[in-house]
Amino acid sequence: MEPEKFDSPSKKSFALSARAKLSQIGLSALLGLLTAVLGTVFHQAWVQGFPYGLLVSFGLLTMSFLSLRKYRSRLGAWVGVLVLTGLIFGFSLPGTDVMIPANFAGLAWGYGSITMAVLIAAFPKFGNR
Repeated sequence: MEPEKFDSPSKKSFALSARAKLSQIGLSALLGLLTAVLGTVFHQAWVQGFPYGLLVSFGLLTMSFLSLRKYRSRLGAWVGVLVLTGLIFGFSLPGTDVMIPANFAGLAWGYGSITMAVLIAAFPKFGNR
């Protein structure tokens, strides 16, 4: 009887890998959705002239997309970017209830969130080396 080789991929490990990739894509899409919705809700909050809502929204976006890049693959980060971009543009469609108005905070969140998410997803993975 020949010993089992562990360095060759088997069908079982491939199925687990595909399942893991699908769950990773689903979790990344969910994180992109939550970031877009919560950021859109909070970005208009101001206290005594200070836009703390933008600070909270960009902090949430930075932490969520950095965690996608650190603990997930680049594909997961790009899925999150696509979901975030689609929702940000969907929230500002004319003829609907506009969730992102055309003021300073709305323009900063609308364009800044997409730019920041793309920059984080485009950079190489970081971590302990």
